[in-house]
Amino acid sequence: MKKLLIGALLAFFSVSSMAVDGYKNIKFGDTVKQVLSSKLCNFEKMPNTSGLKQMSQYGCADFKFSGKSSLVVATFIDDKFRKLIINVDPDISPLLNSLMEKYGAPNAMSSQDELNKAQVNSDEYSLFVDFDKGTVSLKVEKSKNKPVMALLIYSDINFDKELSEIKNKNLADDI
Repeated sequence: MKKLLIGALLAFFSVSSMAVDGYKNIKFGDTVKQVLSSKLCNFEKMPNTSGLKQMSQYGCADFKFSGKSSLVVATFIDDKFRKLIINVDPDISPLLNSLMEKYGAPNAMSSQDELNKAQVNSDEYSLFVDFDKGTVSLKVEKSKNKPVMALLIYSDINFDKELSEIKNKNLADDI
């Protein structure tokens, strides 16, 4: 009985410590073709502004999120799905509550100092909350003379590392 209880607890903690593996029916590592055929929205290839030949992005404006059409960008590295960015309603309170219900307490977030600065200087700020080992992030940004932008971001746990390795390799090839 004791072994069964320990096994159940280990299974629970193993499952609860797993990072997000995608969004809905698309998984990190899926090919461009698989993501496009998922019918998540009507993706169209976007111009490559990253300067990295290994990276491509597809966007759409007809993605449904919380009952509304939203802009979405899917990022691929070497034809593998790595990140999904969803433009969400700037009134983030309901979304933030839902994320905390689903993923628990944030792993990281803007500091109290950054929050205070955002309240004092409401013309320019950038705030974030990360969940599930940083694989789910909510970012809110405000720039002078531009409206508030809120983004819900799902990313492969290795996205930043993989991107950094590509940039470093490209630099190493040039120096």
